[in-house]
Amino acid sequence: MPDPPGAVSIDAPAKINLALHAVGKRADGYHLLESLVVFTRFGDRLTISQGDTDAFSVDGPFADGVPLDATNLVLRARDALRERMGRTPSTAFGGPHPPLRRGGSAAATFAPPLRSGGEGPPKAVEGASSGASHLWETESHGQGYLPPPPRFDPLAAQADLIDPPHKWDGKGCAAIRLTKNLPIASGIGGGSSDAAAALKGLNDIWTLGLDRAQLADIALALGADLPMCLAARPLVARGIGEIIDPTPDFPDLHLVLVNPAVAVSTPQVFKGLSRSGNPPLPPLPTPLNLTALVGWLAATRNDLEAPALSLAPQIGEALAALAAQSAAFARMSGSGATCFGLFANAGQAKLAADTIRLARPGWFVVATRTNH
Repeated sequence: MPDPPGAVSIDAPAKINLALHAVGKRADGYHLLESLVVFTRFGDRLTISQGDTDAFSVDGPFADGVPLDATNLVLRARDALRERMGRTPSTAFGGPHPPLRRGGSAAATFAPPLRSGGEGPPKAVEGASSGASHLWETESHGQGYLPPPPRFDPLAAQADLIDPPHKWDGKGCAAIRLTKNLPIASGIGGGSSDAAAALKGLNDIWTLGLDRAQLADIALALGADLPMCLAARPLVARGIGEIIDPTPDFPDLHLVLVNPAVAVSTPQVFKGLSRSGNPPLPPLPTPLNLTALVGWLAATRNDLEAPALSLAPQIGEALAALAAQSAAFARMSGSGATCFGLFANAGQAKLAADTIRLARPGWFVVATRTNH
């Protein structure tokens, strides 16, 4: 389908937690985490164009798992950006929006619908955009959810408006098409990355002129992992995910991502944590190359891997498949069930992915590399 005139396309890369330490817990129940995070060239994609009415459609291999209602984080991001600029659809854009549409899905050719713990369809997670599991958004709270963003107060927000009269030019609606290539509830931040891409794309087509810090402020109210998805480059995240330290000169990594066609409940994974006050990440090695990184990773953990394995033993099969292909290192990402393997080069990664895909045709398997 050709893009409409003036449309912008934005990548929403997969977010991979190379290491994830649960280092504490706040009094309000939020888990304090430290994580080394990278983003891949493979991911979802948003195409956004300005218009007089809103539209939202979804296509791609995993379109069928994407909610089209107000729980979708892409739509929440759109509306939060409007509120930040002192505009709401009900007052500024003239009445109800057209129905949302789900595009053609090729899910059957990519992987069967993901199963929660291997039995039946996955349960919906409140606040999970695109049906996906968001590491910091749904995992960092003791109950698995972030509180809803505060109600917009137009009077209190007047001081924050950024030239809305001429910035908006009378148009504040958008047609958004999401191509969903990442599996749902898979521990690789697809929904949060989608929402971050929506913020960047809408900021562009609406010519709002918000800088990265201003966008991150809006993003944080939607989920604590959204600011890192806005950055979309190698970084260390701390706190509940809002403290971000970029890691310059990070090596280019070749990865294979494997999901054994299961969805894992993030709140259940956190309930299974034996303790949350674990040691923090060690300092990164200098100089940082693949060999040094693999050695560093061997001394780190994903503290969510053990409880996730107890819920979905298939994760162990995915890790074994990567080890059988001589991955330099393999681990589960986030709360699972997607696992990653590191390989020396693109050729080895492609061969490993092809071999696993042939042996496990129902799994999600892709070779990719990190995005800088």
